[in-house]
Amino acid sequence: MNTAEAEQLIWKNLESRLQKAGLNQAQVDSSASLIELGVVDSFGFLELITGLEDATGVFVDFAELDPEEFTSVAGLARSLIKCMT
Repeated sequence: MNTAEAEQLIWKNLESRLQKAGLNQAQVDSSASLIELGVVDSFGFLELITGLEDATGVFVDFAELDPEEFTSVAGLARSLIKCMT
């Protein structure tokens, strides 16, 4: 999986959350904070990570990653790729 594929997977997992926030993928920059936009809260973030882990079979080890990376689609994609290598 490359970064673009990881981002696509994340966007797919965020689809319903974006709709609930009154947004769509075209309106959200991949570097924007999903928390600040109201797309995910702390519980929603954990659900998102669990969904990504289930979809990829990769365990996301938070201790090994930069927490600042978790707030955006681009950062999550980079983190997911790091966990895969």
